[in-house]
Amino acid sequence: MLVGLTDAIKISTWNNSVSDIVSKTLIAPDSKLYDSLASLKEGDQVKFSGHFVAEKANCLEEQSLVDRNGMTTPTFTFRFTSFEKE
Repeated sequence: MLVGLTDAIKISTWNNSVSDIVSKTLIAPDSKLYDSLASLKEGDQVKFSGHFVAEKANCLEEQSLVDRNGMTTPTFTFRFTSFEKE
């Protein structure tokens, strides 16, 4: 799940189980949260809640593979708890 907060800043779950071993952000297909996402389309405005995943030294976990992208177009790891279409 990827949500754009601005054109440059995004929040996201990890996109695979290996990367997600520690963060535990993936949404189970048999969950109510997954059901609430099923009707969404790219570009829909949503209201959501959840928690940023902290990395060492109380920093937010950021998923970019290149440092420059982490500074200019960051994607922060997020554990979603609810979603609803606006």
